[in-house]
Amino acid sequence: MDQARTALIWAKDALDKVTLQAKIGGFTEKPVEDAENALVAAKSTLSQALSDLNLTEKDFNSKKQLLDIGVASKSDFEISQDTFEKAKAGADAAKETVRLATQALAREQKAFRSNLYADQQVNQSRSAFEQANLQERAAERSLLLARAAIRTALEQAKSDYQAALFNAQNSRQQLTLLGQPSADGTFAITSPISGVVTERFVGPGQVVDQSQMTPWQMFTVAANDKVWVEASIYEQDLSAVSEGDPVRIYVTGVPNKQFQGRILHIAPAIDKTSRALHVRAEIDNKAGLLKDGMFADVTILLPKGRPQIVIPLAAVDHDQDFDAVYVAKDGKYVKRPVRLGPQRDGNVVILSGLSVGEKIVTHGALYLGHEASGD
Repeated sequence: MDQARTALIWAKDALDKVTLQAKIGGFTEKPVEDAENALVAAKSTLSQALSDLNLTEKDFNSKKQLLDIGVASKSDFEISQDTFEKAKAGADAAKETVRLATQALAREQKAFRSNLYADQQVNQSRSAFEQANLQERAAERSLLLARAAIRTALEQAKSDYQAALFNAQNSRQQLTLLGQPSADGTFAITSPISGVVTERFVGPGQVVDQSQMTPWQMFTVAANDKVWVEASIYEQDLSAVSEGDPVRIYVTGVPNKQFQGRILHIAPAIDKTSRALHVRAEIDNKAGLLKDGMFADVTILLPKGRPQIVIPLAAVDHDQDFDAVYVAKDGKYVKRPVRLGPQRDGNVVILSGLSVGEKIVTHGALYLGHEASGD
């Protein structure tokens, strides 16, 4: 800012001096003098060129006469002719130079009489002053921005300092919880649970911190004495199932053995695609026979039974558009649509379409064909 202000003062002083000098006519006639000297030099060159032209012309005429009477050779004549032509071209060029120099002198004299050079000096000084003024303003803005940046940096430094104090306090608390490091700077980290290491994300000697460049999660420990089993129930059975209900599961990998557990969690919403509700059961696995990823057949044991109509699955006629059963009525067999529920062990639950006490065809219903009537 100080340098810009000093430059502005110097530019203003130079403008004042040039303006005063222009008023009192203090500028020299150097451009005019240079133009006059150029004209004199051009005229001198022209005079020499005319003299050379005169001499070469005389030599050319002489050689031509001698050639005509057979005294001079043709080669001497041609050399004289070439020299004459060059001298004539040089004279023409010198004349053009004199003409241009005369025009230049006239322009410089006119410019000097109209104070053009003085105005140019004043305009240049004024332009330099305006440029210095702009630079002074730019320096002032830069100074304001620099001060604002310093204040911002100071506030950020204070914030970083407070964050560093907070991190240091947290580190001390963590060291207190984990135990103080040994003499070589290492300390043991104890797993919060007992179990089996199923994944490892670090190797010996690797740096571990909370940055994105190094892993923060080092090991995955699974306590598999109890496992979770996820299953789905139908929407109509939702009211009959509660958290804590006992379950039994069967897995193909462990045949002829059932595992006991209880419902731990029921999802708060129904799956929009399957229209089923997901439940999670906790199963005792002290023997370690159940493995992650196994498929299981889950049975929920309801504490209070709910009457349902259950028929053999073989009694259902699967038509193209609906499921139906054949009901005995007045000595005839009536084909009646039904809505099916869960299936298990060759039986199926009837959600609607049948009433308790009605008799149905359980075997050979497919052979009735057109003999059955509609309901």
